[in-house]
Amino acid sequence: MNKKAPSISIIIPTYNRAYLLDYTLMSINAQTLDKSLFEVIVVDDGSSDNTRETVGKYEGNFPLKYLFQEDDGYRVATARNLGIANAEGEILLFIDSGIVLDPGCISAHLASHADQNLVVIGYVLGIEEVYDPGETLLKEIDLLNPRDTINRFIAGDKYLDIRESVYAACGDDIMALQAPWAMFWTGNLSVRSAELQRTGVFDTAYDQRWGVEDIDLGYRIYKNNVRFVLNRKAASLHCPHFSDTTEKLRQEHHNKLYFLQKHNIPEAEVFMSCTARDLNFELKQRRAGIPLT
Repeated sequence: MNKKAPSISIIIPTYNRAYLLDYTLMSINAQTLDKSLFEVIVVDDGSSDNTRETVGKYEGNFPLKYLFQEDDGYRVATARNLGIANAEGEILLFIDSGIVLDPGCISAHLASHADQNLVVIGYVLGIEEVYDPGETLLKEIDLLNPRDTINRFIAGDKYLDIRESVYAACGDDIMALQAPWAMFWTGNLSVRSAELQRTGVFDTAYDQRWGVEDIDLGYRIYKNNVRFVLNRKAASLHCPHFSDTTEKLRQEHHNKLYFLQKHNIPEAEVFMSCTARDLNFELKQRRAGIPLT
């Protein structure tokens, strides 16, 4: 008898962040969804730490695949594509290492996709624009009870999704935005596998530099008339980790330029001088005739 394919495949790229990956896998192990309905695919971008051993701790707890590609620089687009190629689920859920899921997160993604071709954007608390060396946020997260932490943060108006101002401005109606695709962040986001067969996968020309590979895919999916929705029940926490903000911005600028040259759209010109989060605000100002800052 053939084994039934999972309904949803969770794809997690990782590189030398075993402890963060552990947090993510721990939260997946605590999901309320029947574990036969999902699979987890960890794609290792050439780690030299104990990532493989960390993954091994969870083998037997839920369907789990570990894929390794040699360290050849930052290749997150290639890593996600490898995960996609090995996924069996009808739905693909992209999660970053260090994202701790609410126990009902995967169920919420799955429910949103019922008989619809959508992009489902999960809610991510705790993304910080500038790295806090003291990692204050991590000290406030209860890894054994992420839902309690999520509820506490929301009730206290703390560490909300960095895109909350955008969601509030559009009343959570992502399609009311001029550039819904700017919200296509693959830290916690799902899409149908069939849609990627139609649209294509991540553009590996973005590899070696940080950023924009997800925005690019989101734009191409949007051009296929796919609806983007926010599901606040698909909630998660972003655990802090070291990040060189200046270097990331330098690399992102290079990738933004490639995005502009590739698609040649007015929105991409505006994107050159603002963040993905702020793009829709900048576009709205331009429509209103307010000078861009």
